[in-house]
Amino acid sequence: MATLGERIKEMRKSSGMTQSELAEKLGMTKGTISAWESDARRPDFEALDSMCDLFHATIDYLLGRAQTNFFREAAPEEQDRLAAMDLAEMYEGYVKKFLRLEYSEKQAIMAKIDSSFNRGLDAGTLSPEDEMIAKVWWSRIPKVISR
Repeated sequence: MATLGERIKEMRKSSGMTQSELAEKLGMTKGTISAWESDARRPDFEALDSMCDLFHATIDYLLGRAQTNFFREAAPEEQDRLAAMDLAEMYEGYVKKFLRLEYSEKQAIMAKIDSSFNRGLDAGTLSPEDEMIAKVWWSRIPKVISR
């Protein structure tokens, strides 16, 4: 499998960008892009997320965990659904970890989620996409709990 740096370089080149152009789009320096592509450093989550959007790539493809970039190959109407499924799989991992925590730790996490959610409701920052992701995620909960 390709390394993260190899994938970044491949995606940048296939998009017809130089390291300087990619750096400008991401608000980074050319040296940072070079360090990523040589696997000397790793991008943070925000940079990975931006590159996924920029290159129309799944995070698994960019990280070298998948050999095929299904997001790029999907029809535009399928891309939102695939992105939601990727998030659902990520959340599934969180749920599995959550279920292994002590009761008091679960209570603290649930309080934080409720607080953040209510702040989002009050501020009007929750989007229709958030609801779609939640529906996909919640539809999978019985499968996660039974594993």
